[in-house]
Amino acid sequence: ISSGTGFLVNKKGDILTNFHVVENCEKNMKARISNDIYSLKLLAKDQNLDLAILQASVKNDSFITVGSSVPKKLQRVI
Repeated sequence: ISSGTGFLVNKKGDILTNFHVVENCEKNMKARISNDIYSLKLLAKDQNLDLAILQASVKNDSFITVGSSVPKKLQRVI
């Protein structure tokens, strides 16, 4: 059993997390979103970048957008 955090990144229910969170548990993954439990499907993973994308069957209008531009020097990045 392991746990970790992730962030919804679109309305389709895609979740961005770290690869090390899902590395040993690609089957039977679950997420708690707004106090409801959802099954997760692994869509993509990259061990070198330590990133994974999961999908939950949830429609959500509140999500973190991921920028596609290169940050400028001294720009605040979250």
